[in-house]
Amino acid sequence: MLKTTFTLLPLFVSLFWLLIFLIDRGRNKYVRLSLISFFAVTSLLYFSHALYFNYEFSTYLYFDSIYTFANLAVYPLYFIYIIYLTREVKFKSKYFWWLVPALLMGVVSAAAYLSMDRQEAVNFVSEVLYSKDANFNYSPAGTVRLFLQRLTPVVFSIQLILILLIGSRMLVRFDEKIRNYYSDTEGKEMVWTRRLFLLFAVFSLMSMIANVLGRTYFLSSYALIVPSVLFSLLLFSVGYISYRQRFTVTDLMKDENAPVFEEELFSESDHEFVYSVAQQAEMTRRLKDLLEEEKVFTRKELRIIDISRDLNTNRSYVSRLINQVYQKSFSDLINHYRLEEARYMLKAPEYSLLSVSEIASRAGFQSESSFYRNFKKETGMSPGDWRKVNGKIKA
Repeated sequence: MLKTTFTLLPLFVSLFWLLIFLIDRGRNKYVRLSLISFFAVTSLLYFSHALYFNYEFSTYLYFDSIYTFANLAVYPLYFIYIIYLTREVKFKSKYFWWLVPALLMGVVSAAAYLSMDRQEAVNFVSEVLYSKDANFNYSPAGTVRLFLQRLTPVVFSIQLILILLIGSRMLVRFDEKIRNYYSDTEGKEMVWTRRLFLLFAVFSLMSMIANVLGRTYFLSSYALIVPSVLFSLLLFSVGYISYRQRFTVTDLMKDENAPVFEEELFSESDHEFVYSVAQQAEMTRRLKDLLEEEKVFTRKELRIIDISRDLNTNRSYVSRLINQVYQKSFSDLINHYRLEEARYMLKAPEYSLLSVSEIASRAGFQSESSFYRNFKKETGMSPGDWRKVNGKIKA
């Protein structure tokens, strides 16, 4: 009973989120389909797991090839989700090349089983998959299946390392795009998704170790409890964070004045542009006037394209100017000025009757939570506590 419960736990978590994303139609189509595919495959994976660990011997024989496919397809499918979350706005078949190893090895495994006679297939499952005893004399088909069994952990580890490296870079780059386009990044950044990716790295290491050890290592009830609980928690975290992450690259592209072409948005050559000294000085002066004299930072939902219009120049030029001169992202620069303005109002006696919420709004913050988070990050204190220490009450 204990073993059955823990073997079914990851399956139930996968099915729960599969159902949620099947009925949740209010999000980007490709992101939703990626998540549906991910949880459908994890459901197949953990259903196969449940059959294996509960010694459903005769049934598992027909699911071993499905397990091989699902085991190698889970991480590539999550990587495809990251692609549609951060970079791609339309369907492109090239990303599905990541699934080729899983499909190929699943199909070859199925073909090998079909080429074996019933007794040899039974012997393979009982002696290799359950006891790691490969001393039986196998046919060519059995030898191929045995080779795949040993090759799977190697392929799994290689694709996992590549996905973690490339996927983390994509998340970081998308966050940079967000911070250099919007002043208010709340609900847009991939903060939790990046944390989840770090969690993925930890669980990936566990997955690689588990693949090397083999499932026979976890056949005892107690050895199975820890990975079952941990992977159930990971799956729930994936579902929950993905459900909460509504903002995608498609939303950025749909911004009424966002760049029309993906090539412009994701240009690799942005960093190559360098202003001349005279151009940089003039543009810096005009930008400083906008910030300190006109206080454009008090506009809510300010975007870099609004600044570029005021300066009568290109959005990319302004972004690179801010990065080069101020060594900050657009969001960090605007919020720095907003916090300076907020601190002035919290301290000045003429604003002593204003609430913290009103001051946050006047300084340009879109929400009180964003104000509190940024204020505490910069000062180490909440706005209310800082006011108590530094504020002056009007006589």
